[in-house]
Amino acid sequence: MLGGAPFNVAWNLRGLGSHPLMVSAVGQDEAGEEVIEAMRRWGLDGSALQVLPDHTTGRVDIELSGGEPSYRFWDDVAYDHIRVTDAVEAGSPWGIFYHGSLALRGEESRRTIFGLADRLDCPRFVDINLRPPHFDPDWTEPILRNAGHVKLNLAELVELAENAGLASAETVTAAPADDAAEGDETLRWQPYRGLAEELRERFEINNLWITAGKLGAAWSGGDAKWEAVPVTPVPQMLDTVGAGDAFAAKIIRGLSTEKSPRELLREAAAFAARVCGIRGAISVDPDFYAQTENRHDR
Repeated sequence: MLGGAPFNVAWNLRGLGSHPLMVSAVGQDEAGEEVIEAMRRWGLDGSALQVLPDHTTGRVDIELSGGEPSYRFWDDVAYDHIRVTDAVEAGSPWGIFYHGSLALRGEESRRTIFGLADRLDCPRFVDINLRPPHFDPDWTEPILRNAGHVKLNLAELVELAENAGLASAETVTAAPADDAAEGDETLRWQPYRGLAEELRERFEINNLWITAGKLGAAWSGGDAKWEAVPVTPVPQMLDTVGAGDAFAAKIIRGLSTEKSPRELLREAAAFAARVCGIRGAISVDPDFYAQTENRHDR
C-alpha cells in the first residue's frame, strides 16, 4: 500500500486540484517503480523524485488494533538521503514549503530540509509525526522556529512542550480528561489552549493546527486567537491511517483562499473523517476528491 505522510499530503492535494511538487527519494527497486508509476497515473509531478540505486524504497509496517494504527519504520532507506534537485531550484518561487518530521532522522535529508527552510522565500508548513525513536528532542528548536504553520496532535503538543522546557507542560496530559463535562468543549480544551499559545509564542510560530481525535480540532494564532471545532462523525469507520495527512492537505489547500481559520478547521476535519471511511490513507478515485471539493463549495 502506497503511503508516507508527505506522499499522502501531495497525493491528496493533487486529488483536490492543486499541483504540488513531490521532493523525495525512492530506491531502484520494484517498490520505487510502483511509486513512480502511481504518481504518473495520478498526474503528480515527479520531476524532483530521486531514484537511488544504493538504497531501498522506504517502508513501514502497520498494525491495526481497533482501527488504530501502530507503525514500524525500516531504517536507512531512500528518503533518508534526499538531496536538492534542479527541479526544486527551477520551480521557485513556491507558495508553501511542506515537510514532515520523520525524514529528519536521516542526516542527509535533515541537511536538505533545514537548508531549504533557510533558502526558500515562502511560508513553511511543518507536519509533526513523532514516531519513537525517530525524533531527537534537539530538533525541536530548528523544526519549530519561525514556522508559518505547524500541525500536530495533543500528544505531540505535550511532548514538544516538554522538550522545550515549558513549565505548563508538566500539568497537562496527552489526552483530554474523561471526567470533564462531555458537552463543555471549552473546558476540555482549556489546558491545551494555554499550552499551544505558549509553544507558539516561544518559537514564533504563526499558526498552530491541532488534531484531537474525539475532541475535534483547533487553531491557535497570533494575539492569543483561538478557534475549535467538534469532531466530524464517521458514518463507517474503517481505520484512521492517513487522517492527519488528509487534515494537513485540506488546510494547505485552503490557505490560498480567503477562508477563516474556523472554516479551514471545519473542512479539514470533515475531509479527515471521510478518509477514515476508506481503507488506507489515499483514494485512487477522482470522484472521492471531487465530492469533497463540491461539498465545501456549497
